[in-house]
Amino acid sequence: MILLLNVMLLKQKTWKDLHRFLLAYHRSEFPTLQKYNAFLVLFHRITPVSLWLLQRLFASDAPLKFMDGTMLPMWGILQRSLCIPGR
Repeated sequence: MILLLNVMLLKQKTWKDLHRFLLAYHRSEFPTLQKYNAFLVLFHRITPVSLWLLQRLFASDAPLKFMDGTMLPMWGILQRSLCIPGR
């Protein structure tokens, strides 16, 4: 879940970004976090399970659905429609 949030919200693009984030903000949850090279080896070991889990979570017939919560640009449209020139 941390991986999904980092990619979608924090726009982190590399495994090194994820590793730095975990070191900086989640040290208490991962007290035995390995150095970056060992982290990569372990991460590659769980990749097949992670892919399987993501496929199940985002399947069209999954009992739990995820929605995109990106804010729509409606405030700008509403603001322009409410502005009265010369006020």
